[in-house]
Amino acid sequence: MLRLRLRRVGRKHDPSFRIVVTENTAPLKGKYLESIGFYNAVLKKREVNHERAKYWLSKGVQPTDVVHNILVTEGVIDAPKIAVHKRSQKQDQGQEQEESEDEKAKVNSEEGGGGEPSEEKSAKEEENKEAEEVKEAKEENKKAGKQDKQDESAEDEKSETKE
Repeated sequence: MLRLRLRRVGRKHDPSFRIVVTENTAPLKGKYLESIGFYNAVLKKREVNHERAKYWLSKGVQPTDVVHNILVTEGVIDAPKIAVHKRSQKQDQGQEQEESEDEKAKVNSEEGGGGEPSEEKSAKEEENKEAEEVKEAKEENKKAGKQDKQDESAEDEKSETKE
């Protein structure tokens, strides 16, 4: 399968790339069929041969996400950009929780709050409360454990100073 992807040609600490048509399994610095443009990351310059890009896209060549975004900015294709930055796991989890809460709120507002029977709601609410209480108890135990250790060390110091 052919792909449109970036091939680095710049020197150290000066990233510059060619936009090339190459086999998907080919090594990054390997042979390529055609170069259809370039992208200089430092100077933010880019140039794409629109005709050749459209030709290869019509043949079924798939661009990588970054090349897709470059083609969108150059006006070669009309499509939304693709998010290519990596997200941390914490951000992903936070977003999933927000989405699930939003979906629950939508369902409840659309159905007038009668999405689940009241018995199931109360059981789930109780489980959530119990889980929160367990977490709080663990945190308090940790704090108390630290305080106990501090108290013991303070008592040891006092007894040593008296002797």
